[in-house]
Amino acid sequence: MRKNEILTVRSVFNMILCFVFVFTYKGTSQISGNISVGADTAVSVFQENDSYVYPGEEVILTISGQVNINPKPRRKRKCKKTLGIKHSCKTIKWTENHWLKYGNGPRIEGYFKDINDNINKNVNFPGDNLIFEIPLISNNFDLFNSYSKLFAFIKSNNGNNINRGSSVGSLIVIQKINSKKRVTLLKSYLEHLKMHGFDENKVIESINKRMLENHAEEVGSLLINFYENNLELKGAFGKIFKFLYENLPKTSNKDKISNYLSDHYLENFSYQTAIQINKEIVSQYQNKDSWSNLDDTTKDNLAKSFFNLGIAYSEELMLTNKGDLVAADNYYSKAQDLYEILNNQAKLEEILKKRTYSLRRIKTIQSLNQAKELLMNRLNSNNITISEYQPSKIDEIIGKLILKSTKDINNSFESLDELYKVWD
Repeated sequence: MRKNEILTVRSVFNMILCFVFVFTYKGTSQISGNISVGADTAVSVFQENDSYVYPGEEVILTISGQVNINPKPRRKRKCKKTLGIKHSCKTIKWTENHWLKYGNGPRIEGYFKDINDNINKNVNFPGDNLIFEIPLISNNFDLFNSYSKLFAFIKSNNGNNINRGSSVGSLIVIQKINSKKRVTLLKSYLEHLKMHGFDENKVIESINKRMLENHAEEVGSLLINFYENNLELKGAFGKIFKFLYENLPKTSNKDKISNYLSDHYLENFSYQTAIQINKEIVSQYQNKDSWSNLDDTTKDNLAKSFFNLGIAYSEELMLTNKGDLVAADNYYSKAQDLYEILNNQAKLEEILKKRTYSLRRIKTIQSLNQAKELLMNRLNSNNITISEYQPSKIDEIIGKLILKSTKDINNSFESLDELYKVWD
């Protein structure tokens, strides 16, 4: 293959290097694009949405490749000579190529431009590795969700003009983006929204794919902490927790997010959705033996999921389905076991009320006796006298619970329901 043919193949190869690929490396998303020597004005270097950068994100640009600038067509006549006479002449044509690597001639001009065509960052291309941060212009958090893209072109060859029609090739641009600083800035953005009108849609919009993939733990913890310290915004967080539940990878705080989402669905009577979410959490922990190696945070989240399942099953059919009530008591029982391990007395008190409330509605002698046993065990374990638990009501409740006959059990429940309101 002749030299000019080899160079032609190389130029074609450079021209087709327009593909874009994305992957993650050490918490940094990376994407590749190109700057064609044929463009005489700045054009978008990357075509994919993954190339968008947001305020607070750190960008690393690496430039490589080579371009053939102002190649010149050459020609000459070549003849044979016989006895000093030229004959069999022909014209030989070739191209004088000027392949130059980045840094040895091609000069790039570029900038980051936002969706409103505002240039928010000019880029100086003196070398092959550039690191800078996309600024939040004038510290204006109203622009926190505005994104920018890199526009660039090869302006000159060491100050000399470029013939765009004849020059070929592209410079390869690799853009790495680190979102860690933006995650930190997210806390200030949440406070800004709290002061100027909290909008859950803007919160969701502010969390891009890179933040979810590379900083999931930090994003989850930040939003959980903000929620727990701003419960007056509870109504707006249902949609946010749903977004995190569906998009956040498995992290140490994913179960807690699921529990908060479950609370939201329970409060809005979406019992089946709450059941689905909590069953995913408890699926691998049905056996008590699986609890031994769990840390206290995981145990607490697991107990909350069992407890929420108890609520969902006991409430879903308005307490009319015995099968659901039995399932509810089973989940309450597991939550109780975990809260006993954690020594959470407040939760144990809450479970006692929920369990006895459900058991009495199963309306069997076995369930009534079980409820009586729970009540008495709770009183005895805390050294509490019946008098401290409104004796007239408790005595009569327990009297009803130890019924030995079933002949008038249905009639007895009218008065029992009235008396049992102390546990509602």
